[in-house]
Amino acid sequence: MLFLLLVACIPSEVTTLREAVHDYEWFHSAFNTIEGKVRQIEAQAQLVATEQDAAEVRRLKMELSGMQQSCRQLVADYNGNSDKVHVGIFQGGSLPDHLALDLCEVK
Repeated sequence: MLFLLLVACIPSEVTTLREAVHDYEWFHSAFNTIEGKVRQIEAQAQLVATEQDAAEVRRLKMELSGMQQSCRQLVADYNGNSDKVHVGIFQGGSLPDHLALDLCEVK
């Protein structure tokens, strides 16, 4: 309800209902993708920690690095869109405003 009220209060020159729904869906999709990436990173870090073969450890670490970079880019996009007034207001109340920059790091 609040979402529709926000859309109704914004001048039509700024956004349309279709754009608002797109932005809302983008945030939810991006958040779910980031959560999936974080789980992938955690699983890959476990593989690295348990692998005995040095060559395989190097390969797994390279893959892990790529996963982390992809995750960092997704977080940067999410946070960047949150900062845009005409996009961020359609994020919805169930998602965080911003995600921690270290979210993609191995813990």
